[in-house]
Amino acid sequence: MQGSSKICASLDRPVKRIGFVILAVGVFVSLIGFIQIGSDLYKYRWVEKFIEGVFESLCFNRYNFRFYPMASIGPYMALAGLLFSYLYDRGIGRLLAWVRNG
Repeated sequence: MQGSSKICASLDRPVKRIGFVILAVGVFVSLIGFIQIGSDLYKYRWVEKFIEGVFESLCFNRYNFRFYPMASIGPYMALAGLLFSYLYDRGIGRLLAWVRNG
């Protein structure tokens, strides 16, 4: 129970809580996308083809984006959720304070 209280204590603002939800959804969508990529592979050089499929999905290659949209969008959702939840005070919060105050 102590571990979960530490996680929840850092989510003290509504923006951070929404960011955590986006992070969780992004990780879930990424896992589904990676499973989709893995299900289309064969035994021959599967590690190389898996890494290639993930990289091309992240770069929005037309072929991979059409067949694996969850692997394309999920990691970016997780990154945005991470920035707005746990890294808000270090990055986004300071940037917004600088824009507001000059």
